[in-house]
Amino acid sequence: MRFLHDLRIAARALAKAPGFTLAAVLTLALGIGANTAIFSVVDAVLLETLPVREPGKLLHVWRADDRSPDSALAPGPFLDLDRDLTTVSGFAAFNDTSFNLTGLGDPRRVDSASVSGDFFTVLGVEAARGRVFTEATEDEKTAVVTDGFFRHQLGSREEALGEALVLNGEPYTLVGVLAEDFHLPALREAEVYAVGPHGVPHSPLPLGDTDVTTLRDFNYLEAVARIAPGATTADVRQELAALAGRYAEANVDEEGNSYPFDYLARRSTGEVRPVLMVLLGAVGLVLLIACVNVASLMLSRTLVQRRDHAVRAALGASRWRLMREVAAEGACLTLAGGTLGLLLGPWAQAGLVALAPPSLRGLESLGLDGTVLAFTMLVSFASLFLFTLVPAYQASRPDLRGPLAGGGQRGGSARSLTRTLLVVTETALAVVLLIGAGLLVRSLLSLQSEDPGFRADDLLTLRIALPEGEYSEEPQVAAFYDQLLDRLGALPGVETATLVNTLPFSGSRAILGFQVEGALLPPGQSHVTGYRVVDPAYFETMGIDRLSGRGFTEGDTLESPTVALVNTTFVHQVLDGADPIGRRINFGDFEDAEDWVTIVGVVEPVRHMGYDDALAPETYLSYRQDPWGFATLVLDPAPGIEPTSLAEPARRALLAQSSTVPFYDVKTAAEVMGGTLAARRFLVLLVGIFAALAVTLAAIGIYGVVSYSVMQRRREIGIRMALGSTRREVLSVVMRRGLGLVALGVTAGVAVALPLSRLLSGMLYGVTSTDPATYAAVAALLLTVAGLAAATPAARASRLDPMRTLRED
Repeated sequence: MRFLHDLRIAARALAKAPGFTLAAVLTLALGIGANTAIFSVVDAVLLETLPVREPGKLLHVWRADDRSPDSALAPGPFLDLDRDLTTVSGFAAFNDTSFNLTGLGDPRRVDSASVSGDFFTVLGVEAARGRVFTEATEDEKTAVVTDGFFRHQLGSREEALGEALVLNGEPYTLVGVLAEDFHLPALREAEVYAVGPHGVPHSPLPLGDTDVTTLRDFNYLEAVARIAPGATTADVRQELAALAGRYAEANVDEEGNSYPFDYLARRSTGEVRPVLMVLLGAVGLVLLIACVNVASLMLSRTLVQRRDHAVRAALGASRWRLMREVAAEGACLTLAGGTLGLLLGPWAQAGLVALAPPSLRGLESLGLDGTVLAFTMLVSFASLFLFTLVPAYQASRPDLRGPLAGGGQRGGSARSLTRTLLVVTETALAVVLLIGAGLLVRSLLSLQSEDPGFRADDLLTLRIALPEGEYSEEPQVAAFYDQLLDRLGALPGVETATLVNTLPFSGSRAILGFQVEGALLPPGQSHVTGYRVVDPAYFETMGIDRLSGRGFTEGDTLESPTVALVNTTFVHQVLDGADPIGRRINFGDFEDAEDWVTIVGVVEPVRHMGYDDALAPETYLSYRQDPWGFATLVLDPAPGIEPTSLAEPARRALLAQSSTVPFYDVKTAAEVMGGTLAARRFLVLLVGIFAALAVTLAAIGIYGVVSYSVMQRRREIGIRMALGSTRREVLSVVMRRGLGLVALGVTAGVAVALPLSRLLSGMLYGVTSTDPATYAAVAALLLTVAGLAAATPAARASRLDPMRTLRED
């Protein structure tokens, strides 16, 4: 009850000081609101519980070897592990893919998942309507869909259960609908789940009549395991290591393989986890700076109230009573600031959703739920403690001599030292945040300055996938692409139409092992190359120069000897710089003469996975000699034609050729490239905003402490001017005061930033965490800001009337 009484008194007191109250509340609202918004993203993306049974028991298992620490599983090893693992109660496979959906209007591509029959059993998920898969149905063509697909595509018709969905030209019986809240971040935005044949998810590539269960070197599966009752992750790790050793002894192709794992909940957050952790740290620094600023404001307020505090202390008020009054004012400010921060939350969240990259999934669930509200309360209470601790302590120790003796506005040296320490701390925190932002900006600029090895301006890209059931023979696939390229090339406004199996910067690549004729490696070893299937016009369209030999011609067909082009990295790393023209390589059976491929040309290298991708060996084949069932079409528009304007004519041209095959993922090449930097840009933008806010708050703090210093030293300044000091000299003294404090803050900030910036090392490219240019730029910026912040009170001090100032005391 006493504290409620104190709160009422504090509210009335704050209402009489609207300037102070507004400044403090807005500062707290910015700090608390920013923390709430960022935490809501962390909660939605990293902390949300998966809608499965006992999610803490689910593991994501993959394969690692000497060439890659993070690779998929082949069907053979997956089935071996499914048979042999005893420390898990269930072991299922999935493949993040998409299907052509027909029979429900125009054909379209749907995000999907191909899974083994026990997938939902391992997850512990039941259907809301119908049923999920069982191991008994794994050889049937069945499908389960999400609630959103059921409502939007099937009109919520109950009779749709039991009907056929035509996926990639094949009918799949719809057996179940998942719950409305079901989503699995590990599978993007999958709308359709289909069972693969023989207990193994569908292959992303046409395999014809190949028995997928025998494949041991075609890695496209991911696995999910449920820890068995009584087992631990240590038990699973030990058994996986033992099985890897056993498989290596039985099969030379398994040598060097291991099977790492992590919790399934972390599988889809690997890329964004460090980004969100950095943002959470950055916004925490902003809150600390805001608290330091409010503490400084409250110290100024206690200076104004020091005579009142001295009188009350002289009349018997205890130190606890004086501290409680300051705490009550802080509580009122925190309540107002926290409430305003929550009100700003939805706008901040909407801004984050608009700026967020596609890889940051799960933001559709953003909101002010119980977890976010609890976090906001925790942050508010922490802020209350931080910014009231020092002012409350100072208020509890009033100077009973100065104020009661008519000491004017002079404050104690303790308060002056405290404010000095606060502004130094505030500056140091701003330096840490600015250095982090500067390093990230430098890194982004370094990445963007890298030459990707191809042109991306004014190109339109369209992905396509041919259903294996309709196009099962290589001549059919090649003929389809021939006809489609002719149609697209003839469209008005199209200069050139070409294709590639996996487009650079698209996030996917094909990698194959191979041997070189005359220099075969021992069994179980092979060279590795990126594998590109292209149209003869691809190199010219993408601006990739051919350096020697010839390109592909119309004569390179299925009936002629297979030829290839390689890049210069291939020549240097595989052939030690020897002339590659005429050399032969083999991706398959060394005993079969038809499997040998002759190198006929050399092209410039391309960074395939992104700006920071190391140049690697690449091999190019013509689609007429190795036609794949999926590709990316690239349209080069005529001068003056907007690339996006070609999308609809291209779609109509494809529809005229086939009623079952859609284009999807239609983007300009610039958009595809930009997607690889989306997460970095998001991070740089938000950290930059927080850094700008930190600098603004630091400037306000510097202005406040210099103004306070001028107020404290009015009599001294008046005496100096009365004794002959010039305005320039007074201006210099005051400016040195402000710049000196910032210099101390910069020094302290750099000392803290040096070890902390190493945490960003994994996100930096082309710049070190101790980059001198960044540190120097931050120091110069803070000193400039300090100079501007101190200029106004310094100018005011230089214009004091010495006689009037001396008469005031």
